[in-house]
Amino acid sequence: MAVIKQSINLSATKPVVRYFNLPAIGRGEVVRLFLEEAGIEFVDDRIELNDWPKLKQQFIEDGTNAAGHVPVVIINGIALTQHLPILRYFSK
Repeated sequence: MAVIKQSINLSATKPVVRYFNLPAIGRGEVVRLFLEEAGIEFVDDRIELNDWPKLKQQFIEDGTNAAGHVPVVIINGIALTQHLPILRYFSK
């Protein structure tokens, strides 16, 4: 995913972070930890593995993520995907 070069007011809405609820540190957990450390308020939306097949199809159909992958961050109606581009976006 390309980094979005669009001005987004972080105070306008809280980002929604969707990722797997794993017992270990996964890619979504890295994003969550980064946002917490940076003091950015967000909605923590963890997905249980049993719920994933149904949610994956929903993500694809509603345009949240055409590839049906997580982590995904939704901010101001824009979906950011893949943990490294997400981290890069919030680090700027």
